[in-house]
Amino acid sequence: KEQCGSCFEFSTLLCSLLIGAGYDAYCVCGYAVKAVAEMDQIRRICPLLEEKKKAAAEEEEKSPRKYQVRPPKNLESTFLKRMEDRQKAKDLEIQRKQEEEKAMKLAELEKPGPDPFHGLRVHCWILVLHGKRQVASNFFIEPSTGETKPMDSKDYLGIECVWNNHNYWVNMQDCGNGLKDLVYDLGDSVRWEFMLPTLDKPLLALPRAEDSMADIDTEVDEEEEEEKLLNEIEMPESWVEEIELGVLDFESRCPKGQKTTLYKHAKIENFGEYSRPDGVMTRLTTYQDRNWQEIVQVQEWFSHRMDKLQERKHSHRTSEIIEQFAPGRSHGLKEHKHNAKTPEAEAARIMLFYPSARLDCLERREETPLEMTEHFDGRDDFLYKRHTLFGKRQKKFGPQTGSNPRPIEKITEWFHRNKDKNATEDVAERVFYPEQESGRRQDERDSDREERFQLTFHLEKSFITADTRTFFKPTIMPNQGSMITFRSQDSAVFQADPERQGASSLAITNMYSKLAEDEQALISTVRRSEAEVRAILTLRNTEESKTDLHLSIFDTERNDEAKKRRHDLEQQRILEEQQRREKEKDYLAPYLARFGNPKRLNRDQIQRIRRDCLTDMKSRLINQANLIQERYEKETQELHEKQAWFQSQSLPAGARKNESDEYIAACSQGMFRIEILEQRLKRHKEMSYTRFLDLQRKLDSDPRLLA
Repeated sequence: KEQCGSCFEFSTLLCSLLIGAGYDAYCVCGYAVKAVAEMDQIRRICPLLEEKKKAAAEEEEKSPRKYQVRPPKNLESTFLKRMEDRQKAKDLEIQRKQEEEKAMKLAELEKPGPDPFHGLRVHCWILVLHGKRQVASNFFIEPSTGETKPMDSKDYLGIECVWNNHNYWVNMQDCGNGLKDLVYDLGDSVRWEFMLPTLDKPLLALPRAEDSMADIDTEVDEEEEEEKLLNEIEMPESWVEEIELGVLDFESRCPKGQKTTLYKHAKIENFGEYSRPDGVMTRLTTYQDRNWQEIVQVQEWFSHRMDKLQERKHSHRTSEIIEQFAPGRSHGLKEHKHNAKTPEAEAARIMLFYPSARLDCLERREETPLEMTEHFDGRDDFLYKRHTLFGKRQKKFGPQTGSNPRPIEKITEWFHRNKDKNATEDVAERVFYPEQESGRRQDERDSDREERFQLTFHLEKSFITADTRTFFKPTIMPNQGSMITFRSQDSAVFQADPERQGASSLAITNMYSKLAEDEQALISTVRRSEAEVRAILTLRNTEESKTDLHLSIFDTERNDEAKKRRHDLEQQRILEEQQRREKEKDYLAPYLARFGNPKRLNRDQIQRIRRDCLTDMKSRLINQANLIQERYEKETQELHEKQAWFQSQSLPAGARKNESDEYIAACSQGMFRIEILEQRLKRHKEMSYTRFLDLQRKLDSDPRLLA
């Protein structure tokens, strides 16, 4: 109820859970250092930071591949390299010594002062012995943090006793050197004195040379007495009430849904589910100083957010923000890396996407004020990269009419190899210069490299160079208007194989027309990418200003809409049930229906309803009496016929005896039914008058029939 307790209560609960899961667990009462007894972790490194360091170290220690491309031969001087390595080693040694001295100074400053109660602070923790659940070795568990500790941990100074749900053992060993010399064989009564005799931990029986047969007999008698004692003395049952843990209490996970733990240069804040409006579950804050004042980085983990945000890192030094999202967002956004100081759309940022959630299979988009690079994965056209180079906007004087997008200077696309095409026909790279001035003089075109389409094809086998083709934008004459004429001299080609026949003029013209169409389509694609970036940023600003959390329809405690609907349905069901019962009990319902169920009845309607109701009651009673009378007469007639038939029969003595038994049994049953029908008819006549009078009195007292 209070969601807090002492180390003994924590240990008891955790030990009960471990025993129920099949572990050989015990509660340990002993002595611990001040930091453990007071749950002080300000001199420890944060566990989350340690996990990151281990993950980084594992990535560095990955073994190289078995088959690798041999690097090119190194032509540098080995002597100069040895001198550089020697100098680097000296510098590293000096740096290492400086870091060690700095670490020693910090350790000296962070070293705790003398504890006057050292060795006297009572503490309780968990001992798990090997054997069950494939546990290979013994270990401790600190209940306040849930961390496992080795058996020679310096955090624990001594053990007084251990216990579980079967027995209680007192430690008889010396703890002068801590816990490193202790033996945890609870069956050894020399080291561990038990309180209750049980067979859970068998006692050690050490044979001695001077034992005789009499001693053996004595031991047998003692064992029999111990077995009798086992059946008489048992560990008392727990007197603690059962723990009732509701869904909300389980999801809160800590007192009032929030818990803060301080570590060395770090702070962890844990929150319960739905306890924060922004859905944050864990917040890790790292600091530069020991007083937790200068923030270096804030990392947050979220849950149940409608915008699918899972994790956010904010570096206060570089103002860099990295947001990670779960699948299911619009635009398929997976990760967003940007700078908090430049939130505008055309600033430097990196966006990662889920390629399978997008039609264009976009995987990564990198953007700067003058560049945009997009990476793709799994496209049908084998495109895997697109790079767009923007120019600076031209300043316009006067009022702004319409948008002023960044001018596109260059678009470059790269393609994977298409095995269905020849290498000389499969484009590997193509470059467009869409927004450059055209119509320059013929003598300036060769020097101007910006007015062209450039294609680079994939490398053909047995060749070291690839084919290239360049299309220069044709010259627009003053008298041509918008008509563009492409000539053969506007194209330049390089063939790696000079003996191969080149493309025809018609094929070259069609290729140029296709590139001109692709250029316009690429311009539209780039503009859509810019608009998508702006849409994503606008949506993120809206989501951060008003954070919504996802509530499951099965969450009966928090989903107000579902709760209200269930309440309305329950009230409607109760109302319908009441109406159905009232309708079943209302004896006037069929008579009122003849008049349309009016709210008020006139005198003629009341008299008619009274007359019809009494008439129907009288008819029902008469019909019921007639039915009983008919059954009575039928049974009487059948009995008379049976008697007449039996008297008219002339049978031998043996056969007549059998027929006589059957006749007597049939007559007895017939007389029994006749007697029952006589009683029912008599009782019906007696009750009919009473029931008729009751109905008449009920009609007289019914408020709906009062004039």
